[in-house]
Amino acid sequence: MRAAFALIFLVAACSDGEAEMLADMSLSERTSYEAIKTFNNCMRPHIALAKRGPALSDRQIDEFGQKCPVELEQVAQSMAKRPLSSFHGSISNDEWIPDFDERLAHYRKSFAGSFSCELRPGGCPVL
Repeated sequence: MRAAFALIFLVAACSDGEAEMLADMSLSERTSYEAIKTFNNCMRPHIALAKRGPALSDRQIDEFGQKCPVELEQVAQSMAKRPLSSFHGSISNDEWIPDFDERLAHYRKSFAGSFSCELRPGGCPVL
Protein backbone atom coordinates (compact mmCIF):
# COMPACT_ATOMS: atom_id res chain seq x y z
CA MET A 1 0.00 0.00 0.00
CA ARG A 2 2.82 2.41 0.86
CA ALA A 3 4.47 1.67 -2.46
CA ALA A 4 1.24 2.47 -4.30
CA PHE A 5 0.91 5.82 -2.50
CA ALA A 6 4.56 6.57 -3.19
CA LEU A 7 4.07 5.85 -6.89
CA ILE A 8 0.92 8.00 -7.05
CA PHE A 9 2.71 10.83 -5.25
CA LEU A 10 5.71 10.54 -7.59
CA VAL A 11 3.53 10.64 -10.70
CA ALA A 12 1.54 13.59 -9.35
CA ALA A 13 4.72 15.47 -8.40
CA CYS A 14 6.12 14.97 -11.90
CA SER A 15 2.96 16.23 -13.60
CA ASP A 16 3.36 19.25 -15.83
CA GLY A 17 0.05 20.57 -14.53
CA GLU A 18 -1.81 19.92 -17.75
CA ALA A 19 -4.33 17.57 -16.17
CA GLU A 20 -5.17 20.13 -13.50
CA MET A 21 -5.45 22.87 -16.10
CA LEU A 22 -7.72 20.75 -18.31
CA ALA A 23 -9.93 19.91 -15.34
CA ASP A 24 -10.66 23.61 -14.86
CA MET A 25 -11.61 24.17 -18.50
CA SER A 26 -15.03 24.05 -20.08
CA LEU A 27 -15.60 21.60 -22.93
CA SER A 28 -15.14 24.34 -25.55
CA GLU A 29 -11.90 25.49 -23.90
CA ARG A 30 -10.53 21.93 -23.78
CA THR A 31 -11.50 21.35 -27.40
CA SER A 32 -9.70 24.46 -28.61
CA TYR A 33 -6.68 23.75 -26.37
CA GLU A 34 -6.33 20.24 -27.84
CA ALA A 35 -6.76 21.60 -31.38
CA ILE A 36 -4.01 24.17 -30.78
CA LYS A 37 -1.69 21.46 -29.44
CA THR A 38 -2.37 19.26 -32.48
CA PHE A 39 -1.77 22.21 -34.83
CA ASN A 40 1.51 23.12 -33.12
CA ASN A 41 2.68 19.50 -33.25
CA CYS A 42 1.91 19.35 -36.97
CA MET A 43 3.77 22.61 -37.57
CA ARG A 44 6.92 21.63 -35.64
CA PRO A 45 8.73 19.87 -38.53
CA HIS A 46 7.76 22.63 -40.99
CA ILE A 47 9.20 25.27 -38.66
CA ALA A 48 12.43 23.29 -38.19
CA LEU A 49 12.81 22.93 -41.97
CA ALA A 50 12.07 26.61 -42.60
CA LYS A 51 14.66 27.70 -40.03
CA ARG A 52 17.34 25.79 -41.95
CA GLY A 53 16.39 27.39 -45.26
CA PRO A 54 16.50 30.91 -46.65
CA ALA A 55 14.56 33.69 -44.94
CA LEU A 56 10.86 33.73 -45.74
CA SER A 57 8.98 36.75 -47.02
CA ASP A 58 6.40 38.43 -44.80
CA ARG A 59 3.63 36.92 -46.92
CA GLN A 60 5.10 33.41 -46.57
CA ILE A 61 5.30 33.88 -42.81
CA ASP A 62 1.73 35.22 -42.62
CA GLU A 63 0.48 32.11 -44.46
CA PHE A 64 2.89 29.59 -42.93
CA GLY A 65 0.25 27.82 -40.84
CA GLN A 66 -1.45 26.70 -44.05
CA LYS A 67 1.16 23.93 -44.24
CA CYS A 68 -1.18 22.01 -41.90
CA PRO A 69 -4.55 22.91 -43.44
CA VAL A 70 -6.68 20.32 -41.63
CA GLU A 71 -5.25 21.23 -38.23
CA LEU A 72 -5.50 24.96 -39.00
CA GLU A 73 -9.18 24.55 -39.84
CA GLN A 74 -9.78 22.56 -36.65
CA VAL A 75 -8.20 25.33 -34.56
CA ALA A 76 -10.15 28.05 -36.32
CA GLN A 77 -13.42 26.13 -35.98
CA SER A 78 -12.89 25.30 -32.31
CA MET A 79 -11.94 28.87 -31.42
CA ALA A 80 -14.80 30.38 -33.43
CA LYS A 81 -17.34 28.04 -31.81
CA ARG A 82 -16.34 29.00 -28.29
CA PRO A 83 -18.86 31.28 -26.62
CA LEU A 84 -17.39 34.75 -26.34
CA SER A 85 -18.12 34.61 -22.61
CA SER A 86 -15.63 31.71 -22.26
CA PHE A 87 -12.72 34.08 -22.77
CA HIS A 88 -13.23 35.54 -19.27
CA GLY A 89 -12.39 39.13 -20.16
CA SER A 90 -9.21 38.19 -22.02
CA ILE A 91 -10.69 38.74 -25.46
CA SER A 92 -9.46 41.82 -27.29
CA ASN A 93 -11.70 44.21 -29.18
CA ASP A 94 -10.52 42.89 -32.54
CA GLU A 95 -11.67 39.38 -31.54
CA TRP A 96 -15.09 40.49 -30.31
CA ILE A 97 -16.70 39.49 -33.61
CA PRO A 98 -20.37 38.56 -33.29
CA ASP A 99 -20.65 37.06 -36.81
CA PHE A 100 -19.49 33.41 -36.81
CA ASP A 101 -18.08 33.40 -40.37
CA GLU A 102 -16.10 36.59 -39.74
CA ARG A 103 -14.80 35.17 -36.45
CA LEU A 104 -13.81 31.94 -38.24
CA ALA A 105 -11.92 33.89 -40.93
CA HIS A 106 -10.19 35.91 -38.21
CA TYR A 107 -8.93 32.78 -36.44
CA ARG A 108 -7.81 31.15 -39.70
CA LYS A 109 -5.70 34.19 -40.53
CA SER A 110 -4.48 34.67 -36.96
CA PHE A 111 -3.30 31.08 -36.48
CA ALA A 112 -1.87 30.79 -40.02
CA GLY A 113 0.44 33.70 -39.23
CA SER A 114 1.18 32.81 -35.64
CA PHE A 115 4.75 31.60 -36.24
CA SER A 116 6.37 34.96 -36.96
CA CYS A 117 8.54 34.87 -33.82
CA GLU A 118 9.99 31.51 -34.80
CA LEU A 119 10.49 32.41 -38.46
CA ARG A 120 11.60 36.04 -38.57
CA PRO A 121 15.29 36.81 -38.15
CA GLY A 122 15.81 38.04 -34.61
CA GLY A 123 12.53 36.54 -33.43
CA CYS A 124 10.14 38.72 -31.48
CA PRO A 125 11.08 41.62 -29.28
CA VAL A 126 11.14 40.97 -25.57
CA LEU A 127 8.63 43.17 -23.79
